[in-house]
Amino acid sequence: MIKKKLIALLLALLLLASTAFTVVNALADDVNWRYDSVTKTLYISGAGDMENYSSPYSTPWSTYLNLIECVVVEDGVESLGNNAFSGASSLSEVKLSPSVAKIGSGTFSSCQSLNELSLSPAVVSIGDVSFAKLGTEAKPNFKLIAEAGSYPLYYAIENEINFECESVPTGKYNVKIPARTGMTAYYPYEAKLNGTFVFYSESKFDPAGYVYDSDFNLIEENDDYDTSYSSNMDSCDFSLSVNLEKGKTYYFATDIINPNLKADYSVYIKGLDYYVSGGIYVMANPKGDLTDIKLYDAYLNDEPTNGEYSLHITEVDYTVKIECDGIVWYHTFNPDGGNDCDIPFMGCDLNADRVVNAKDYALMKKTKYKYTELFYEFMNFKY
Repeated sequence: MIKKKLIALLLALLLLASTAFTVVNALADDVNWRYDSVTKTLYISGAGDMENYSSPYSTPWSTYLNLIECVVVEDGVESLGNNAFSGASSLSEVKLSPSVAKIGSGTFSSCQSLNELSLSPAVVSIGDVSFAKLGTEAKPNFKLIAEAGSYPLYYAIENEINFECESVPTGKYNVKIPARTGMTAYYPYEAKLNGTFVFYSESKFDPAGYVYDSDFNLIEENDDYDTSYSSNMDSCDFSLSVNLEKGKTYYFATDIINPNLKADYSVYIKGLDYYVSGGIYVMANPKGDLTDIKLYDAYLNDEPTNGEYSLHITEVDYTVKIECDGIVWYHTFNPDGGNDCDIPFMGCDLNADRVVNAKDYALMKKTKYKYTELFYEFMNFKY
């Protein structure tokens, strides 16, 4: 009796496994698929390129087309075929391996439940109407999540598809433009402060530079050069300076004159000058939150501040010295420093050893220091 029950249980498990997964090795270049009916997930695995399909009904998984809720494309798969998942009405999540470099035409068209898709910089080709609702227009509630300087970001901007891309800080960026794409590399930059910024290149090619506002209205463009920004620049490089307004997002962009070439070069976003103003306060806790104690008797670079300051900075990074009651504190500004320019002052490190501990408390008690009540917030704080 026990043996019969065990056999029946094993048969049930085998039946469940056979209904949960369908495995077919029928795609090009050893690209395989399997569908998990329990999780409603279609897995694409193997190596190489997926086949192209004339319609979603010619795909091997067409039987499950309206049931699929998630697609997982595993490492090794290099492309997604035309119409591969078109019309998958329940598809709401897609996980792509960075090995995927190409997305075919209509691959995700008419996927009414798919509201976003994250694409890596490895993607260098996207076919027509890949994210259309019906016909050729992009879905209004769909967005691409892309990285700065990537082809997916270029594709989204050029095809008026909603996108999400993190703002970049000032600095150096390596531009990679695939051959025969006509790609423009876009870098969103949110200005944290009012100021003048320069955008320039160092390249063996012939790149051009552009700056757009948040609505992609062109502000400045050129492919000239100004060697005052870099001794390595030559006549092929561009440079342009623009005035940016605090709180607004801009798009620095670059492309090359010959769209058939593959290009790899460097661009820089640099703050030439900017303005900061604020107050100097004693910190209330080690996280840097400020109290309502403004240091009216503080000195900034040996000049009295009356608790307020205003600076015009002509360096990318600029460090100031703050002094109050014999305690010295240093604070560094940069163009990406944020909208809040109030300076936190470490008021509990009386012996200036960059550690707040019992030695400082002893000095506070001895000197009847006016910020003694803040001490326990900073106990054993290092900076």
